[in-house]
Amino acid sequence: MRIILIRHGQTDENKENRYLGHFDSPLNSTGREQVKGLVESLKKLEARGICYSSDLLRAVETSKIICHAFSLDLKVYPDLRELHFGDWDCHTYDELNEKNAVGLHRWISNPFEYSPPNGETLTELGARVDRWVKQSIFSNGGEDCLVVSHGGPIRWILSKWLLHDESQFWNVQNIPHGEGLILEVDVIRNIWKHKGNI
Repeated sequence: MRIILIRHGQTDENKENRYLGHFDSPLNSTGREQVKGLVESLKKLEARGICYSSDLLRAVETSKIICHAFSLDLKVYPDLRELHFGDWDCHTYDELNEKNAVGLHRWISNPFEYSPPNGETLTELGARVDRWVKQSIFSNGGEDCLVVSHGGPIRWILSKWLLHDESQFWNVQNIPHGEGLILEVDVIRNIWKHKGNI
């Protein structure tokens, strides 16, 4: 089966390089144009199957544009949300480094055990993304699917499921906003292969 991983289009917070977790920000005009361009690229792939999306507005907006273009069914899952940045949501790296350099660097060094204040660890994000993979990917009967999510969950899928090494989370190349990549998955043998970018 094919899995087409898609990162939602740009928001104003993304443009300003702010950490954007559970804050429910809409796409900006650039983001909507990115998704329209992505639709044109997806036409060459003859996109079909089911579209799974995070329940956050920026992902749902992205998904609805794609689903409308290809008449796909949309299934929305909170498990596909971005990492919860808690008190750090909508702040830039420089702002956080000035206010709480020790906490910021401790989190970057070990996000599996440390979380942003009132946020979640990478281990917690991974647990919910893994739950979604097992419920949706391994039980969908081999039907192709599009997955519209965020930088954190996409990095998790690529490090945990493609590379089988969660420690590579920071090292995998993430997908730019409004773009995607194709994975070929043998769900019987749990073999994941990168087949190209969109």
